[in-house]
Amino acid sequence: METGLGLRPPHLGRRRTGVSVTGSSIQVAATLFGVFLLGTGLTQLFFAFTIPASTTGRVLSFINGALSVVLATFSFRHFGDAYAVLLLSIWIGIAFVFQGVAETVTAVTFPELPGRGWYIFGGITTWIAGLVVLAWPFNSIAILTLVIGAWLVALGIIQIARAQRVRKEIDRALQLPGKLAETTVR
Repeated sequence: METGLGLRPPHLGRRRTGVSVTGSSIQVAATLFGVFLLGTGLTQLFFAFTIPASTTGRVLSFINGALSVVLATFSFRHFGDAYAVLLLSIWIGIAFVFQGVAETVTAVTFPELPGRGWYIFGGITTWIAGLVVLAWPFNSIAILTLVIGAWLVALGIIQIARAQRVRKEIDRALQLPGKLAETTVR
């Protein structure tokens, strides 16, 4: 059973039949995710022992750091078996679930929130997306890679357009004092 990425789930052995461009992108993302987990885990462990915080905060920091280091180890140790991709997918799914629940609860409990209905809709949609990612981690991570890639291209185009607009506004604002000075001198 292939995952659509040229990877096989860990329980089916280590046969790889060529990774597509999407699969390569996912492997790079999974590797970076492992590096991220290792870095944040070691930082959390350091903070657990050095920062003067409450006992609860230090214990939570220690647990978070230890789990991050363990997950990073799994990510690197079983790289070819798609564990890194699976961990990345689970992490994204859990993040979507928490984000969706938090957004929905915020919107429901804050009636004065402008656009409250859109926040509730977005929260429920994000929560459902998280459940889908958790239910089908390999297939959903491939789709997420394509969607996020397209979104980043669109975001880049939007940011270029905004930068051009801001530049025009700045140029206009810089010319304004000169025009004001000319009109007051006459």
